[in-house]
Amino acid sequence: MTDLTLQSIETIALRTNLMAQNQFSLAEYQEMVSEKVEAATESWMTLMISGGCASMDSLLAPWSTRVSANHKRLHKNGTR
Repeated sequence: MTDLTLQSIETIALRTNLMAQNQFSLAEYQEMVSEKVEAATESWMTLMISGGCASMDSLLAPWSTRVSANHKRLHKNGTR
């Protein structure tokens, strides 16, 4: 969970910096929204399938996967 928190903060900062420099593409905005909808849907489905007894790790897994991928992609593209 610590990794998720730290990577989220850094990813938000990187994206905010891109927005401030007007270097944030329409595709990036669209991806940012769609990935959150997908992660929320996956977490909700996990919760429903488990009958409300899903673990926190299983509920955060869709978010963690996306945050990690964004973190790596934004750093790879030299936005550090």
